[in-house]
Amino acid sequence: MIQNDYNIKDYKDQFACKSADLKNALKLYYTGPLEEFSSPTKFYRMRAEFRIFHEKDSVYYAMTEQKTGHLYRVDQFLIGSKKINQLMPELLHCINENQILRQKLFCVEFLTSTNGEAVITLIYHKRLDHMWSAKATSIQTPLGACIIGRSRGQKLVLKRDYVSESFFVNDRVLRYRQTESSFTQPNAEINQKLLRWVNKTCVKTSGDLVELYCGNCNFTVVLAPKFRFVLGFQRGPGG
Repeated sequence: MIQNDYNIKDYKDQFACKSADLKNALKLYYTGPLEEFSSPTKFYRMRAEFRIFHEKDSVYYAMTEQKTGHLYRVDQFLIGSKKINQLMPELLHCINENQILRQKLFCVEFLTSTNGEAVITLIYHKRLDHMWSAKATSIQTPLGACIIGRSRGQKLVLKRDYVSESFFVNDRVLRYRQTESSFTQPNAEINQKLLRWVNKTCVKTSGDLVELYCGNCNFTVVLAPKFRFVLGFQRGPGG
């Protein structure tokens, strides 16, 4: 296993490269100025998924590098939200202290919101029983997170399977329920910029709007006042 270090400069370089690539792709059709929306360099991603690596009687978070297949141990995840980084060591301690939670665990998913809510999904290669439910329930309050257990054909929701999120567009507060395993925009700050841009750019009309792959109605909500009628379609879990 290889320790993975995060370099903030990598994001800045990637953003500059993407900006240059887009301008180059558009130059035959448009050479005017482009609005660019940069992200915070850390603590911006509201959801994350980690493999669980077992080593003797302990487990660690890990990720696999797609190109090389190398497995990276992840002790902190600086592009993840502050809530995710707070929960990672606390949850790992609970798992390592209890064999019921640790046994055959192979994946952990975090879903958080800007108001501090969190859902943790623990995914197993075993059937989950009442003993697992009792132990998982007991750590929810200390962690300040809702826990879900998953295995093949099984989903145990111990409290709730969603977080509440709010975005501010002009004088409006847009409220969303973001459900575990459903699509949500992972970068909350960029998403708010996108919503404000869409609201500013779209002119009110008496026409109708059909939105395909609407992604938890992310843009549907902000666009609704601009049209007479809005119909959104979504595929997959939560659709």
